[in-house]
Amino acid sequence: MRPANLRVVDLSFTKEEESFREEVRSWLDDNLPAEWRHRGVGGYREDDDEDLQRRWQRMLHEAGWLKLGWPKEAGGRGATPVMQAIYQEEMARAGAPMILGRLGVTLLAPTLLGHGTQWQQDEYIDRILSGDLVFCQGFSEPDAGSDLAGLRTRAERKDGKWVLNGQKTWSSGAHYADKSFLLARTSTDGEAHKGIGFFLVDMHQPGVEVRRIRQMTGGGEFSEIF
Repeated sequence: MRPANLRVVDLSFTKEEESFREEVRSWLDDNLPAEWRHRGVGGYREDDDEDLQRRWQRMLHEAGWLKLGWPKEAGGRGATPVMQAIYQEEMARAGAPMILGRLGVTLLAPTLLGHGTQWQQDEYIDRILSGDLVFCQGFSEPDAGSDLAGLRTRAERKDGKWVLNGQKTWSSGAHYADKSFLLARTSTDGEAHKGIGFFLVDMHQPGVEVRRIRQMTGGGEFSEIF
């Protein structure tokens, strides 16, 4: 007999969730070209597939998939976590390519939606989602990875502007990114986890250098940023 205090968890999908799965699968059947499927098998092809990934991102954006979990008042669908997992399952099943600006779409755009100014939202969000503006991430450093308290990149205020000095590493897609969202230390006072600023940096401005990291596989999706 089952103990009286043992709760039974129903892991089956609801009719609404199964209907959503069919919607995603049907859309992929109609819109994902056969020659684009399963191209990531065997390793990244970031040099060959950059244009393809940008085109695929634009298609997903225009169809509303990149705002799947966003609130309806922000133009999203308000999808539940289960529905978002189903979406990812169907993308994997179909062998859909990655999108080019995945870090901007998954990390930066929601951050701007929740914490950015109105100008930042108007200036960046739609361009990030469409793939017209690609961001890389500048968090990890040679001596600071998962523990960002070890950040050494400095940001100093000079003549009304922020001047950044330091090095970032393992930055995915930095070699083709337009901008980077990165963390830099604005103060050394107090606890190490405080005094850290969040910056949007133009990757094409003077003083920014990107060095690609070649891996044993021959790929080079990671870079150092100076």
